[in-house]
Formats: sequence, structure tokens, C-alpha cells
Amino acid sequence: MTVHTAYEALFTPVDIGGVRIKNRIAMAPMSLESIIPFEEGYINSRCKEYLIERAKGGVGMIILSCWRVNETIEPLDHFHCNHLTEAALYSFVELNEILHSFETKVFYQLTAGFGRVNGSPKGGAKPVSSSAVSAYWNPEVTCRALTTEEVETLVAGFGYWAGKLKKAGVDGIELHGHEGYLFDQFSSAVWNRRTDKYGGDLGGRLTFAKEILRAIKANAGDDFPVVYRYGLKHYMKGLRKGAVPDETFREYGRDIEEGLEMARILEREGYDALHVDAGAYDSWYWPHPPNYMKHGCMIGLAEQAKQAVDIPVIAVGRLDDPAVAHDAIAQGQADMVAVGRGLLADPAWPNKVKYGELDEIRPCLGCHDACTGRLFNGKPMCCAVNPAVARELHYEIRPAAWKKNVLVVGGGPAGMEAARVAALRGHAVTLCEQREKLGGHLPPGSVPEFKKDIRRLVAWYELQLKKNKVDVRLCQEATLETIAEMNPDEIVVATGSVPFMPPIDGIDAPGVAHCIDVLNGEVELGRRVVVLGGGLVGCEIALWGAEDGREVTIVEMLPALMAAGPTVAKENKQMTLDLLALKGIDVRLNTTVTQISENQLTLMDTRFRRSTLAFDTLVVAAGMRANQTLYDKAQQSFKNVRRIGDCLKVRNIQGAIWDAYEVMRRL
Repeated sequence: MTVHTAYEALFTPVDIGGVRIKNRIAMAPMSLESIIPFEEGYINSRCKEYLIERAKGGVGMIILSCWRVNETIEPLDHFHCNHLTEAALYSFVELNEILHSFETKVFYQLTAGFGRVNGSPKGGAKPVSSSAVSAYWNPEVTCRALTTEEVETLVAGFGYWAGKLKKAGVDGIELHGHEGYLFDQFSSAVWNRRTDKYGGDLGGRLTFAKEILRAIKANAGDDFPVVYRYGLKHYMKGLRKGAVPDETFREYGRDIEEGLEMARILEREGYDALHVDAGAYDSWYWPHPPNYMKHGCMIGLAEQAKQAVDIPVIAVGRLDDPAVAHDAIAQGQADMVAVGRGLLADPAWPNKVKYGELDEIRPCLGCHDACTGRLFNGKPMCCAVNPAVARELHYEIRPAAWKKNVLVVGGGPAGMEAARVAALRGHAVTLCEQREKLGGHLPPGSVPEFKKDIRRLVAWYELQLKKNKVDVRLCQEATLETIAEMNPDEIVVATGSVPFMPPIDGIDAPGVAHCIDVLNGEVELGRRVVVLGGGLVGCEIALWGAEDGREVTIVEMLPALMAAGPTVAKENKQMTLDLLALKGIDVRLNTTVTQISENQLTLMDTRFRRSTLAFDTLVVAAGMRANQTLYDKAQQSFKNVRRIGDCLKVRNIQGAIWDAYEVMRRL
């Protein structure tokens, strides 16, 4: 096969320092220790296979995050970053040799530490920072300012470990200077109030970065490339206050002017490339853009940096859309694109783009449910649509020893994934769906433009089922009689969920509709919209409904939005709340609807105070309930009956796909 000419700009070589990279695609740094827990810095077999799969998929450069150069100055209660040890270097050598076999260059990302955003200092100690500033997670705690000697010790650590890593076969270093971590705290006047050589004006605040570069070059050589990653703009309205795209606000952190001057200083000092993003913990949806962010949301920042310097600039920010990534290179906005979560969803993304197989790419949904969402729940990071991430060897799909006739009932995400995996294993699969199209609740869920990647997921499944010769029978309801006629060896019930309408007096009143019906276009929204339910679905319905200038109110019985159901990842939740505020959506918490009459609600709060609220449309987003009717009957009449997805327990797309994958890979 030849390179698809429409995307050939992505597949031209590029040089960073003295290192030639075969194409313009980098795997963005995603914390290895959060994906694959390992001890004492050893890169274990799971980690190797995870990275090898991405190298095999065609990526030109892999950036491994995130390695601490010192373990004593900022002791952690448990490992948040990879631990560099002398003994572990042997595992680095082996990994680098394997990745190089695929012509993939390997850069290790080194960090100064967490600083004010350290959520678990060892032994209850105070977090450290560039200065005595408030800690991010607990503003009542004041960070301990690092001494000059401690900073110099960190500098020496960077030089020492860079030399060791070069001997282990590493091609270059990236410094972890973004997102409000300790590096960023030194470079920004928001957190750096020092009076020694590491403080002062921008040049002084970058002394830390300057000395580290010199230390690395002294130990690893002038030809050993060093990349600096940082946010060109912080998008902060204040501490712990982010600003969403297109919002008018006064920048509290680093603005673009200072970010560009920073780029020029770093280039003059001898840095070999810049990796440009935006944001900090205080605006966490910028360095970790959710589905609300457009694909290529930070390309404009990379372009401005590229105009300011002559060294290569790496762009990042939802660049898993091939057209957006290609245009960034072809139009000279960046020299490389870094793809992160897109390579979790589909490790072969580069090769599929290279050969024009775009419809074969399994899309990232921007949900963060299984990546950072799991991280904040103390679980290894993975991917909502690709359960094999970081367990590639153990979770690969293997041919079944005994080929069976498998019936899958239901064409939602669980049913489609079950049929796909079963067919890949060699089973003869029939999928029955009573609706006229596949997807279950995914088509209505993808109606808002910020959910459009779900449409790509449905299209991907449709293609996979067709390729793998699944017998898809639309508009066919499975009954006990039809199941008996088909006589399958295995029955997988994936009948999903049905709308839940709370037992409120007047719930059948005119103007009341379930959110599924509204999204399907069966009900038109009026000017005054009330959303009953403040979960993620209710909040997103409110955002979508407010786009045409409607007056929207959310009524939620709990004391906070998105407080029940599957955990909403931090960045998605934070941005949802900020968008609700920006759009002026009225939120009534601790409030119950006691009665519905024509165009009016009767409300009661937790202090038993009554009020009324007028509406033209009341959209019910109070959840779903499992549709177990067929399963309850089938498991009494047939053997080998299993249920998966919402039919088992109402959750989200991740829950449906993971259920299906786990069951079918063992069938």
C-alpha cells in the first residue's frame, strides 16, 4: 500500500536537534504509572507491550511520562510519577531497543515534581513549591518554599539522569514544564515570588529551566535533544477558576505575550524544540480537553509559538482527527502533532491515516471516563472504547477453541461490541435489533455537536460488523419463539435500558418529555426549558438546549450536580460547570418537584419551602432503568444465557463496552 496523498504531510521526516523522526506524529506523554502500576521504576512486560503496540501502529516518536529525578525533596505518600533507579535502567535498555526496531524514537519526560498540586505529601508534610503559596487541593495549607540548595540539587538530578538515560538508549528528553506543576510554578509570577536567582522577572524565573538545560547538555552532550513542554497561556480567571474557550476574561496567569517571550528565551538558551499546550490545574480542562473542546483546540497557540521561534514546535490538543492533524502540519502551524487519547482508543491510528483507512479508526470520545476518570478513583488508567489498553497481551482477542452459533439481542454499544468480539474469535454471530438502526441510545446521545464523536463510534461499529460478517437483523424483535427457532449455542442479552419517568403527580402533563424523545426530535423544545435531573446527561441537555437562546433551568434533588451515577472525570465536570455558568443556566439544587401541572412545576427544597416554576418544555433526565424483561424469561427457558451492558446495570458507554469485551473474549 502507498501513503494516502491527502495526508502525506504527516508522514514526512522531521529533525529535533540531531534526531531524525520518521514522521510528524508523536505519542503524547500520558503517565505510565497511572496506566500500568509498577515498582521501583522497572518497566514491566505490560508497560512494554502497551508501548510496543503504539510503535507497531506507526507513531514516529513516543514521549514517556513522567519521571522524577529526586525522591527526597518532595516525598510522596505513594508513587504518582515513575521512580528512576539505577537497577531499573536495564529495563529501559530493553524497551528502547524494541521501540527502535520499529523506527520509533523515544523521549523520556523528566519532571521537577508536583509542588502546590501534590495531593498526598508523605507523612502529612506540607507540599513544596517555588514560594510559600496556597496548596491547590487545600487552600488553607501554605506550601513550603524550596531552598536555593534544594533547587540546585534538583538541577543536578536532571543532569545526572539525562546522562544515564542517554546511555540506556534514550533519544532525547522532554521537560515537564506545563499544567501548573513545579516547573510551571517556577516560571510563573502567580506562584514564584522568590528573591534569589530563581525569581524576579521572566528571565529570572526561567533560571531553573536554563540551569537544567545546561546540566543535561553537560552530562549527555550538546547533540542530545531537549524539548520543553509548557502552556503558552494559562486560561485562569483566578486561583482554581478556569476560563472556557471564547470567554472574555482577564488572564490571571500566563498570557500569550509572556508565553511567546518565554518561547524566545528558551530558544536562545538552546532548547531544541517546544511542546505547546495551555492551562493549569486551575483550568484543568485545557491540558486535558474534554469533548466540549474542538479537535485541534490548541493549534492556534502552537502556531503563534512557531511564528516566534525557529526551533520545531509540537502541537497537542484533541488532534486525533486526521484532517485537523494534517492541516496543522501542511499549513505550517506546527512541526509535529502529539496524539494522546486517540492512541489509547486506536494504537494503529498513524498507519490507518497513512493508508487512508480513516473509517477503520476507533474514535476517542473525549469522555475521560476510563483514562483520568479511573485515575482519580485510584484505578489504573485505560480507555472507555478500548478495554485492552495496557493489558494488550492478556486481553488480545484469540480464536475460540470451539466455534459456536451466538445470538446477540440488542444493537446498542454492548450488543455491537459483543457481536464484534465474538465474530473476531470465529463464532457465527447473529445480532437482532428491534429498531431500524444500530446504536441503541447512542444516536440520540450524539445529537449535540459536542457529542459528535459518538456518531463516529457507531459508524465504526457498523463497519466492523459488516467486515466480520455478523448477520445483523434490524427491525427484528427477539422473542422466546424466535430464539427457539434459531437454536443458538450462546445467547447474549444486551437489551439496554428504558427511560425512567419518576412517579410525580402530573408527569403525563402536556409539555413533559423524556430526554431521549427530545434528542430524537420527537418533541420540540419551547422557549422556557426545565431539565429535571442534574446528572451529566441533564447538564448536557441543558447546555444543548441553551444554544438557541432558550431560558434553561436545571432542577436537582441532590446538593450538587453530577453527584450520582458513574463518576464524571474532573476535567469534564469542571468544564461542564463552567459552561453552565457562562451560559447563564439557572441551577436549583436540593430541590424536589412535587407536582406538575400545565406549564408549571411545584417545587420544594430541603427546608420544606414551596415555590413554583413555569416551563414550556419539561425535559426529564432522571435516569434509565435496566430492560431485563427478555433476560428474565430467556434464562428460565434456555441455557447459556448472559446479560451485559445496561441490561445488567445502567452505566455509561464504557460499562457497556467493557462488559461485552470481558464476556465475549472468554466465550
